[in-house]
Amino acid sequence: MPDGIPSIAAANSWHELHDRIWTEEPPPNNPEFVNAWFLRCQELMDKYQPDLIYFDNDDLPLGQAGLDVTAHFYNSSIARNGSLQCVVNGKNLKPDHTGAITLDIERGRAKDILADPWQTDTCIGDWHYKRSIFENHTYKTPRTVIHTLIDVVSKNGNLLLSIPVRGNGAIDEDEHAFLQALATWLPVHGEAIYGTRPFTIFGEGAQDLTDNKGFSEDKQRPYTSADIRFTTKGPNLYAFALGWPGDEATAEGKPNTLTIRTLARSNPHLPKPIQRIDLLGASTPLRFTQTPEALTVTLPRKNPTPMPTPSASPPDIGNSLRHHAWLSWSSKTQSCHSEERSDVGSRRTPYSPMPPLSATASQRPPSWPGGTLSRGSHGQPPTQPKTPPAPIQLQSTRHLTRAHPCPNHPK
Repeated sequence: MPDGIPSIAAANSWHELHDRIWTEEPPPNNPEFVNAWFLRCQELMDKYQPDLIYFDNDDLPLGQAGLDVTAHFYNSSIARNGSLQCVVNGKNLKPDHTGAITLDIERGRAKDILADPWQTDTCIGDWHYKRSIFENHTYKTPRTVIHTLIDVVSKNGNLLLSIPVRGNGAIDEDEHAFLQALATWLPVHGEAIYGTRPFTIFGEGAQDLTDNKGFSEDKQRPYTSADIRFTTKGPNLYAFALGWPGDEATAEGKPNTLTIRTLARSNPHLPKPIQRIDLLGASTPLRFTQTPEALTVTLPRKNPTPMPTPSASPPDIGNSLRHHAWLSWSSKTQSCHSEERSDVGSRRTPYSPMPPLSATASQRPPSWPGGTLSRGSHGQPPTQPKTPPAPIQLQSTRHLTRAHPCPNHPK
C-alpha cells in the first residue's frame, strides 16, 4: 500500500474521490482525441443524415469542437432541405443556451410547461439489454409509458423511447408484446398527441415533481381520475383523465362522472362556453354540465377503450386505452367547428391511423427557427425558402449567428 493508505477501504475511498472525474472539456494534452471525435461525428452526420443527434453531455461536449460539429450538422441539414430539419440534444442547459440545442431530461420530466420544446429520453428496461429483466418480466408497462407520454406532451415535450436489443439486434418476446400493445393505443388517440400544443396549463392534480432534473421516474406516483392533462390542436382542447372514474359508481349504480375543475364556467383558461364533448373511441357525444365550480361529464359505465396490456397476440384495437377519457371542445364563436368535426364519430370506420410509436422514435419533434421537422408534419415536405439561408456558426450556445462555415476543423 502507498504511504498514507492503510487499508483496502482507504484505497477505495481515494479512488472514488480522484478517479473517473466527469469532465467534458477538451483534454489539454490530447488534441488528437478532439480532432478524431469531430471527424467521427462529421462522418456519421454526412453518411447517415440522422434527424436527431443525442449528446449524452451537459450542453455540448469538448468546447469549440462541440459547437463546430453542431454547426456542421445544422448547415448540412439546411443545404439538403432548404431549412433546418434536425435536432441536437443536450442536458442541464444554462438558461442562455436554450434554443441553440434542445434540452433533454434523462429518465425524468419537466414539472410544468416549458416555453421551448424539450425531450424526455427513457427506456422500458436498462439502457443496455439485460436478460434478467426479460426473464423476470419486469419491463415498464404500456400504462406507465403512456402516462409518461401524456404528461410530457402536455408540458411541450417529446418522448424518446428506447427498446434495448439483444446482441444479435433482435428484441425479445416481452418487448415485442409491449410494442404491439402500445401500437394499438395511438391509432385511436394519436390525434391528441401528434401535432398538438400545450394548453395554458398542463393539467390538474397533485404535483409529483419539484424540479426539471433527470432520474426522477421513481417520483411518478400512481395516477387517478383526479389527474388531468391537456393538449390542444386548432380549435380543439383535449383532456386526459389518467384514471377511469367509473368502477365505484358502477358498483353502486350511480352515474359515472368525471369532474374537471379547470374548465368551470367563465374560467380564465377557457372563458368561452363548451359546446360539445366527445370521447375518442366512442361514436356519440357525451352529456355534460358546466357550472362556476367545475365541468362535469357523464361517461359510459364501462370504458370503451381500456388500456392495452402486453399479450402473445395483438390486443383488440377497441381495447387500446384504459383509464383515459379524451374530450374535445368548441366554442359558440367557432361555428365552423361542427362542420370541420362532423367526422368525429363516422371517422372511426374507416380510420387512417397515425404512425405508431416505434423504438427510439421522437413523438412530437420541436420547431426550430429554420422550420419544423418533416416528421412533425406527418410526412409533409418542408416549406422551401425563396432564397437559401446563410450557414450557421455557433460562436456560443447562446447565439445562432449567420456566418461562413466553421474553419476550425477539417471537412
